[in-house]
Amino acid sequence: MTIRNQTTVPLTILGQTLEAKKSGEFMEHCFDTIEIKSKLGKCIITSEYGKRSIRNYGKIKARQEKNSKDPNGLKTIVVLMV
Repeated sequence: MTIRNQTTVPLTILGQTLEAKKSGEFMEHCFDTIEIKSKLGKCIITSEYGKRSIRNYGKIKARQEKNSKDPNGLKTIVVLMV
């Protein structure tokens, strides 16, 4: 999946840092949980066989862009400040 950071702070995803206003690709399998953390809060994205659940905590919010896929066919998740 592609994750776009639309916040003004860096995010920590799977032990990697995604800088503000940047995007990065993170691989998911049939079942996967990805935790996105920053000093403003965290989001937990759980994927199970094509169905995705997103839980948001704090002042950041993750959402899946509708009908969006990158050139590799991966879905795009946008992380915003609320």
